[in-house]
Amino acid sequence: RQGPAFSIVLKGDYQEIASSLMPPELEPALLKTLSVIAVNQPLTQSKLVDLRGSTAYEHVKGLVEKGYIRKRRDGNTFVLRTTKTFATRFRVEDDPEKIREAMIQLERRVAEMATMTADAAAEALVEQLQGESLAEAPAEFPPDSSSE
Repeated sequence: RQGPAFSIVLKGDYQEIASSLMPPELEPALLKTLSVIAVNQPLTQSKLVDLRGSTAYEHVKGLVEKGYIRKRRDGNTFVLRTTKTFATRFRVEDDPEKIREAMIQLERRVAEMATMTADAAAEALVEQLQGESLAEAPAEFPPDSSSE
């Protein structure tokens, strides 16, 4: 336990499996830029810079490297869109309208949770996570060789 958060330590053999089950952590500023792109796509890079400031150039570079967005030249700027990798990692359909709907639902849920007590919010989050599909999760993990 680390303060109010928990930390799980995995054997090296299991880290790749665990990593494939959850999105990698993104810095809050990068995540905010990604959400602006996701909600407003297709979005020109120049409009993104207007909305997020000049740091958006570095954010775009990082998000392209991680495979979450793609960019296509359009005159003097680029048009930005999310990728299938984004859709897979964040468990949304690879459709801009569906992504917008999912973001609106998430925003509503966050607003609801902000008015709850910490215990009620945690309970609601656990219920939501238990209801999510685990279709991508492996049926079973390889046996632990250290216990043999």
